[in-house]
Amino acid sequence: LKRHPDINRLIIFSRDELKQWELQQIYPKTDYPQIRFFLGDIRDKDRLDRALKGVDTVIHAAALKQVPAAEYNPIEFVNTNVIGSENLKKGRKYAIVLTFLVAAFLTPPDLISQIGLAIPTLLLYELSILLVSLIEKKNNE
Repeated sequence: LKRHPDINRLIIFSRDELKQWELQQIYPKTDYPQIRFFLGDIRDKDRLDRALKGVDTVIHAAALKQVPAAEYNPIEFVNTNVIGSENLKKGRKYAIVLTFLVAAFLTPPDLISQIGLAIPTLLLYELSILLVSLIEKKNNE
């Protein structure tokens, strides 16, 4: 941030208060007044909208990626990886949204599990974007 003084505001949005606290120790408000920390969940559209009001660029890395947890909690994975990503996209026509679904390939123990989680998640994400685009197009007619 010191190398990029043109950044007016950087928002850290996470549901992990410990990691936020740790980051606040590394980047204290006195030295980095442009950093704002928001507790919240990407699945909570209202909270996300309040936190990102006026934001033009988003780097999104909120994907769940642990295969054993995905097998036991598939709905939570869809809600976070697909619905949460869509929440970011909605209402941010000029935002750049980078979704790091690649993270799904980094943690699972075997290749079959990696593919079994990553491909359906990516397809559901792309399908949800297509469906929302079609619905928005129809509503605008």
